[in-house]
Amino acid sequence: MIIETKGTGIIKEVDDGFEITIPRQHYNPLAVYCSFLKMAYSIMPLEFYEQYVKHIVVLKQIVAKDSMYCNEEKEKVMESNPNCGLYCFFPGINPLGGINVILWQKANLEEKSYPKMLFTLEMKNFSFTIPVLADEEQGTFKMPKFSSDKEMQYGSLDFSKEEMEFKCIMSAKKIEIEDYASLEEELRNHKLLRQ
Repeated sequence: MIIETKGTGIIKEVDDGFEITIPRQHYNPLAVYCSFLKMAYSIMPLEFYEQYVKHIVVLKQIVAKDSMYCNEEKEKVMESNPNCGLYCFFPGINPLGGINVILWQKANLEEKSYPKMLFTLEMKNFSFTIPVLADEEQGTFKMPKFSSDKEMQYGSLDFSKEEMEFKCIMSAKKIEIEDYASLEEELRNHKLLRQ
């Protein structure tokens, strides 16, 4: 739930709903990509490990406290990752059914412009997908095309730069409520306020 003090600019009315703009806390986007990779490797079937073992060992050194890499070397290694991906926003209350992780393997292994594997993390309304490169895969990969419906918001992820704010556009109807008691009752009826 987002509560805005009038005039802060977090919520702005648009033609068919609202645009929400929230400042982000400081983060390292390269480290976020590495976090997604750690999740991908943790669910990878053992039969694929041989194709990814070098990247797994390097990632282990990046996150280890007693790493053989200094901080500058860690940054260089993290910068060499593809650091790209896709995000999707699905409207509604928990449309993805909680937290899900999916590892996708390319059906046509002869196609060289896409990576062999993609990893998807789904949480509440958001889905994030990144390429997971095998040891012999190098260079720049494009993400596969996908279709979406009108209600889904999607775009590319760039883990090479920090985004200072989060923006989301939501379709919604404005409800005029005269008093707080009516608002509280309305929120309870929609299970948006605890008893």
